[in-house]
Amino acid sequence: MESSAPNCGKKDNQYYRVVLCGRFKEEMHPWFDGLKIEIKGETTILTGMMRDQTELHGLLRKIHDLHQTLLSVEVVDNLP
Repeated sequence: MESSAPNCGKKDNQYYRVVLCGRFKEEMHPWFDGLKIEIKGETTILTGMMRDQTELHGLLRKIHDLHQTLLSVEVVDNLP
């Protein structure tokens, strides 16, 4: 059975969008250097390329360590 999920075979150099509940304070921005940070309403959106799954898990660990609430993580095929 084939999967319909995008980029299932690709693991490296993918762009991700990570949505968090709450607004990042300005002083938190340097901790996420290399990622685009957007504040929309009461959410923070981080977008950027992850070299591999290890880098993605490192980002998720950092979010966890900062006690941020993770709303979603998705692969982004086309960045605006």
